[in-house]
Amino acid sequence: MEAVAWIGDAGHRTASTLRRRMKPAQWESYFTFAFVRDPVDRFLSAYYHYVRRQAKPNEPRIYAELHRMIQQLHAEAGADGPERLVMDLGLEFDLAHLVNHINHFRPQSFFVDEDLDFIGRYEQLAADWRYVCQRAGHPHVELRHRNAAQRDPETKLSAGAIGRLERLYTEDFERWY
Repeated sequence: MEAVAWIGDAGHRTASTLRRRMKPAQWESYFTFAFVRDPVDRFLSAYYHYVRRQAKPNEPRIYAELHRMIQQLHAEAGADGPERLVMDLGLEFDLAHLVNHINHFRPQSFFVDEDLDFIGRYEQLAADWRYVCQRAGHPHVELRHRNAAQRDPETKLSAGAIGRLERLYTEDFERWY
């Protein structure tokens, strides 16, 4: 598959950071967009991302500690690991700290901190991506699924855990879901 060079590689940067790197007229000339995901689904995906991959040697220590902690939690709790991560206040990582400092767990509203021309949804990625290509004036290119986190199909969150995530990700739910 060819790279979609017209998108660039913003990574985990905020929209305002990208905007500040440009002249105002340049930003205004672009079709700006982002994709968001159901916050609970995104949280579970982030959890399994840390379960399935090893920390990189050059990552900050906090990421290595998070990998170790989540992998240990998963080894002990299996499919109940995400529930325990959300509900167990005895963990060495406070859930609010995760949400405020670890990009994979940050609210999406942290990154989408500017008004953009379009917000697509992961849940309808194919259709929204076709719209982005069309609106940007570029031929449609199929997206590759990268970094897919394989989940335990038995993973279920209780109403209490979902409620806590809804409170932690309030702005994401209010803006997009």
